[in-house]
Amino acid sequence: MLLRLIVFVVLAVVATRLCKLAYILGYHKAIYNQYPGPCRVVPNVDKGSEDITVTSDGLAFISSGVTSPRYIHNPRHSPQLVKGRIFLFDFNNPDENATEISLVGNFGRDSFYPHGISLYEDPKTGTVYFC
Repeated sequence: MLLRLIVFVVLAVVATRLCKLAYILGYHKAIYNQYPGPCRVVPNVDKGSEDITVTSDGLAFISSGVTSPRYIHNPRHSPQLVKGRIFLFDFNNPDENATEISLVGNFGRDSFYPHGISLYEDPKTGTVYFC
């Protein structure tokens, strides 16, 4: 009787561990392959494109020109050749290329290297704030 109880407890512990292992490995999850469509390289958006943010209308703002100390010895990414820019891409017309936005304001363009961009869309007025 005691032997049966020990065997039952050992089998219960093993079964519990196997169920936990199957859960951790994700055997219960369904995985669906999704293909977003054809991809292509958007010309002129290079030299350290770091961030992209999209409005609800499908307009994407892309920051470009991020520099890093690791690029000091790389002639393609030297700070003299890299120019900080913001591009606009329209996902409603994906065959068109990104266009550079002319930046207005009193700031040092020579030291403009955008790193991270954000948008806020005011739901009441529909105004888009870019920062």
